Amino acid sequence: MIRLKRMAQVALTGPSAPITLYTVPGGGVTTIQTMDICETEGSQRRISFYVVPSGQAAGTSNALFYNLLVAAYGVLSYTGPLNLESGDKLMVSVDGNGLTITISGMEQV
Repeated sequence: MIRLKRMAQVALTGPSAPITLYTVPGGGVTTIQTMDICETEGSQRRISFYVVPSGQAAGTSNALFYNLLVAAYGVLSYTGPLNLESGDKLMVSVDGNGLTITISGMEQV
């Protein structure tokens, strides 16, 4: 069954080590269609996204975006597709407060 859904919507606090935003369910596949990042506190921020294969850790070898600058009150949008396999994780790290992320896509389980 294929489901269209919001994978995550979260206000991030930081600075932070990479945290998991979404994990593909066992036996499933996921396609991320959009990721929207909004800075809400009036300070530019840096953010990193990682596509982490099952059993691995976030790092520069699996960075999708690394140390990306988000302007004060700015919005950045990513339009996929980004395909993830069973057990893969979408992880993020930030350098401070004020970023809200919304991730949407399709999940097949």
